[in-house]
Amino acid sequence: FTDDATQDYLKRAIPRITIFLDTNFLFGVLNLHNNPQNEVSVELIALVRDQQLPFDFYYHEDSLQEMQETIAATQKRLSQVAWSSGLSRAAITTRPFELIGLELKYHEANAQHQIDPATFFLKYRHVEKLVNERGFKIYRRPNGARTEKIDEETADLISAYTKFLETRWPHNRQKSFSTIKHDIVVWKAAKALRRTGTTGLDVGALLLSADQKWVAEEMTSARMMRAGTGCFIGSLVLLVAALIRGMAVAASTR
Repeated sequence: FTDDATQDYLKRAIPRITIFLDTNFLFGVLNLHNNPQNEVSVELIALVRDQQLPFDFYYHEDSLQEMQETIAATQKRLSQVAWSSGLSRAAITTRPFELIGLELKYHEANAQHQIDPATFFLKYRHVEKLVNERGFKIYRRPNGARTEKIDEETADLISAYTKFLETRWPHNRQKSFSTIKHDIVVWKAAKALRRTGTTGLDVGALLLSADQKWVAEEMTSARMMRAGTGCFIGSLVLLVAALIRGMAVAASTR
């Protein structure tokens, strides 16, 4: 990808970028979320690490909480039925578009060898360890608070995002208040680390998400645009492509 001399030059020429990873991206990297970009995202993360590209991957503490709550809720829902291997095979066959993520993983495993949900989910009890093994680091609030205070700006953004979803998506695809709050809190954390540098890659921080509803809101909401533009990038492929373009510009000025 690059020789040692070019890598050394890039480390000096391109400022480091803090990349916030959204919950759905984290689940995808763990292969617990259905997304066509999962495989290529894993490969590109390995590329970033191997080539020592100037990205620091973080996940917000609220994203960890959201992951833990999703895992617990899925386990509880599956535990309400005594799933035999045959029932899991039937569920996979008859509900191919309804089973997603963790629920699908459980049924695939149970279809092969019967296992109760409590035992299956033991491997995800400390999901933060699985995330950290990928080289990601947790981002905690600078003030040390355990929960986010909903100030006027946050409340305004939550309201705007809720209205956006209500006008663009059917009722059965709406997000809960806690999910919307999480989205805004993580977006604001990325926004707080943003900067306007002398080059297109000197941005300070970005937010990487596979949630197209969320990306669309920032692209179309005047309120979010006023609050802080350009925090989102929807694909790690696009992010690495942007870096490669930046590398080419930097190399041409050497």
